[in-house]
Amino acid sequence: MAWASIWSRGIDVIVDYAHNPAGIRAAVETARHALVERLGARVTVVLSALAIDAESQRRTMGRVAAELADALVLTTERWAPSEPGDRLPAGLEEGAAGSSGVACDVVLERRDAIDLAIRGAASGDVVLVLGRGAQNEPLFDGRGHAEPFDDRIEARRALEGVARASAAGSRGPRP
Repeated sequence: MAWASIWSRGIDVIVDYAHNPAGIRAAVETARHALVERLGARVTVVLSALAIDAESQRRTMGRVAAELADALVLTTERWAPSEPGDRLPAGLEEGAAGSSGVACDVVLERRDAIDLAIRGAASGDVVLVLGRGAQNEPLFDGRGHAEPFDDRIEARRALEGVARASAAGSRGPRP
């Protein structure tokens, strides 16, 4: 596991390479173990699985994340302009819905998914942004334009937004 940890306002955000069922399980269980002494703390997972070819593996990834997380935000990551940006990779949402775990939010733009997860976190919570780790290759937006994208930078931006909102007295709803 290679984690990039970002902390602000008591919210731990961990960006990790976990991109298969075993990696997701290890990341969530490790985060959960770290929360043992934080009463009421939650683990939120942001997850996509575009680079995974096997629909059955994506289904398992969705199921594992939904079973282990307290909140789940499914998203996309478009590595090429030809990849669909208007729907999740096949199997991911079906796996999450088929588990006995939490309900999940679907947010197609990865930046917005990270923001939603962090805005919904409370002090003591952990947000896991999984799949890309420290990769900073561009992603393609809905118009097919490549734009630089780094989960760590997006998480920091979202945390800064939470800090500004907290200073102003408003955080927004938990997901």
